Amino acid sequence: MDFYLLLNWHSLFFQFESELEMQQLRNVVKDSGAQIQQLKNCVNELESKLVRSVGSENVIYLIGGFNGKSWLSALHSFAPLTDILMPLKSMGSVRAYASAAALDGNLFVFGGGDGSSWFDTGAKDLSLPHQISRDSRLKLF
Repeated sequence: MDFYLLLNWHSLFFQFESELEMQQLRNVVKDSGAQIQQLKNCVNELESKLVRSVGSENVIYLIGGFNGKSWLSALHSFAPLTDILMPLKSMGSVRAYASAAALDGNLFVFGGGDGSSWFDTGAKDLSLPHQISRDSRLKLF
């Protein structure tokens, strides 16, 4: 009889330990979910700051250029305060040595050249200040 009692007690002890471990694991999963939500909130906050910085007066637009081999149509914004370089949709044509100005929510690109000719036309980005993105459009006028 003592053997069965000991076996039963031993079984109950391991079941209790098992339940305790399961509860601890549930708590870990619950805490992990809360931490994941905090990280998502952090990412959302950083993304909103990034969107606000693009198109603001605190960014520098890097427009076209020449890399030593080819002429570029690239368009980027750089926010020095956050040290973020954001690629935007390329211009419709290659340009180097161009001038640019952001005014009233538009980015204007004037002149420049493509290695064989010099432009006297400009390009206007219609999507500033808050909607410039990788799929923004530069429109020649």
